[in-house]
Amino acid sequence: MTYITYLVKHGSLPSAYAFFEAYQPPLYYFICSLIWRMFYGISALAAVKAIQSLSTAAGIIIAWIVLRDVKRIHPQPFALFLCTFMFIVYLPMLIYLSPMLGNELFSALLLTIAISYLLSILLNAQFSIKQSLILGCLSGTSLLVKYTGLLFFITVIIVLAYVMVKTPSLRKKAQKFLFCYCIMTFCIAGWWYLHNAIRYENPLIKANDMKKFSAVYDAQPPGNHTIEDFICFDLDIMKQPVLAIDADFDSLWQKNAYANYNRAFNSIPAGTFATAWIENHGLFLNLTKETLWKAQLVLFLALIPTLLIFVGFVSYCNDFIIHRSFLTFTILTLLFVSVGAYLYYNYKYPYFCHVKAFFLMHLLIPVGVFHANGISLLTCKWNTLHIFFIPFYIVFSIIITLLYSL
Repeated sequence: MTYITYLVKHGSLPSAYAFFEAYQPPLYYFICSLIWRMFYGISALAAVKAIQSLSTAAGIIIAWIVLRDVKRIHPQPFALFLCTFMFIVYLPMLIYLSPMLGNELFSALLLTIAISYLLSILLNAQFSIKQSLILGCLSGTSLLVKYTGLLFFITVIIVLAYVMVKTPSLRKKAQKFLFCYCIMTFCIAGWWYLHNAIRYENPLIKANDMKKFSAVYDAQPPGNHTIEDFICFDLDIMKQPVLAIDADFDSLWQKNAYANYNRAFNSIPAGTFATAWIENHGLFLNLTKETLWKAQLVLFLALIPTLLIFVGFVSYCNDFIIHRSFLTFTILTLLFVSVGAYLYYNYKYPYFCHVKAFFLMHLLIPVGVFHANGISLLTCKWNTLHIFFIPFYIVFSIIITLLYSL
């Protein structure tokens, strides 16, 4: 809200040092400031609710796009598609972010649209100038919402380089496509990153780089991540799945309140897994020591879809080794670039507040495809699993609905 009210009051961009989120790209906050002006005449509460509805709408549209692309890329029988539908629609990460004020869901929406469009381009392999300009618009716009857009930009370059190498007959088309794509992306977003480079000597300026905000990070326990933290799934996350289990949230950020932290979050796989299914402070579920079972139940339920995603991912890796298709390469490249950047960020800035699955929210299309592929493979090999998966996802959706609505 600080960023939004600043834009409303001053009508200009803040200095990156002005407040904690001031370094963020401005597009989402600019749109929110317009919504604020439109609804503030009714009441401040109406304006806040209208801004919240932007995230809610983004979450709904993301789910629709993901399911549409899953159906297009990996067609399934209706019963199995229904399982994938319930997995995506009832993913808690989408639910608990939907009423929040922040650029996460809006950024994920733009990137989901861009990824979907890129996959459609690769399916027909036309690589027209019009397509490159549209993709450049989507890419540039996403870069004006969050730095995560850079991961998509890098992915597009890698994918087009792969197209040029694998299919010489498409090389000239791909070269023109890449050139026009880069020009359009730069025309839309380049000014912001040039502004940061000139003014702050860093096009990707972050709060982590500013001494003014170092206290926010210094207050957290040491999180010096080791190789073990990056590859080990800490099973303690199943026992204590949130950062503060005693609900003493007021002391959570005090320098010596280390006891409030769950050390399992120092394991990147475990902490990331947990935050996909429960908000990491337990506030959304109103968790206390007495009601911690709710978070534990959600995490145990999450093991099934996580297994299906892993099976689907392994299958896609194997499929790429055999067929080397553009589509499979793109999905895997996007995954590896995004996860690699996420791990690097956690390595460079080893704080608990950076272990969050929704930093990877833009990967829901690959995740949905992996899930659909995984459940299809297992039910094809063991047909009786239909009897398990369909009731499981019905129960899963009911439990998630009850826990996140009560």
